[in-house]
Amino acid sequence: AGLALGLIAVAPYLPPPYAKLLFVSVWMTFAVALFKLNARGRDRRVYKSALESDQALNDSMTEHGSDDEQKDTKVELTPDEKKQKQKRCIVLFFTGIFGGLCSAVAGSGIDIASFSILTLFYRVSEKVATPTSVVLMAINAILGMCFRFMGLGGAYSEGQEIAVWNFVSVCVPIVVLGAPLGATISARLPRHWLAYLIYFLDTVQFVSALVVIRPWSKPSPTNIWLCVTSGATLIVGSAIFFLIANAGSDRGEAELKSGVAKIADEMEYAPGSKAIEGEEVNEGV
Repeated sequence: AGLALGLIAVAPYLPPPYAKLLFVSVWMTFAVALFKLNARGRDRRVYKSALESDQALNDSMTEHGSDDEQKDTKVELTPDEKKQKQKRCIVLFFTGIFGGLCSAVAGSGIDIASFSILTLFYRVSEKVATPTSVVLMAINAILGMCFRFMGLGGAYSEGQEIAVWNFVSVCVPIVVLGAPLGATISARLPRHWLAYLIYFLDTVQFVSALVVIRPWSKPSPTNIWLCVTSGATLIVGSAIFFLIANAGSDRGEAELKSGVAKIADEMEYAPGSKAIEGEEVNEGV
């Protein structure tokens, strides 16, 4: 839906320099937010999926010392779990809409949008989010080609359709080999190395876009508007991604506090142990 909307209502009316600068500015702010999140807790807990992250949060909200066997045999979702599932679907739906809009404008976006929400908010490991975003981008690229050949975003002018197929013929061999290879390598590298690579690539992407486009050298008032929109995107994007990262950190802190409290409860009521003068001493066996 976001891809189709972007092709119809956004991409035809947005000049290429604006599209490029907006794209690199948004993802530069994401790299900064991810760096801040990892710097705050280098060894923070990460998950394999958004569902697992929600389950951990739900467990932290339940009463300490709950019956684990009852959890294992539970079939129906609790009201809290249903609410979290609905929230997860809404968050991922609007992430897809935003990513589709970015893909329509810049050719890529659903991959980075999904990667950002998974790593910042749900705290999914970068090693898991990388292949997930690659698969989503592959599906998005195929849909984008189909939409364009259907006429969304305007009909191709003479010679453009041939150029599109030429680009596809060049990209297919690289993507067929590069995407699985990249996903395989990312699954074997420590997640911090992937994060460092993201910081580096997003910075190079942003700087190279400024060098190539040189917004300050464009005729007036285009130069002013390019600089203003890019700066505004950096400010607004930073605020949004920092809010998402902080929300993810709050989820992690809630789980950590709950885990500490649960351990304390288990030690206090564990059979064969007693508290003497503030210290827990295990009785001899």
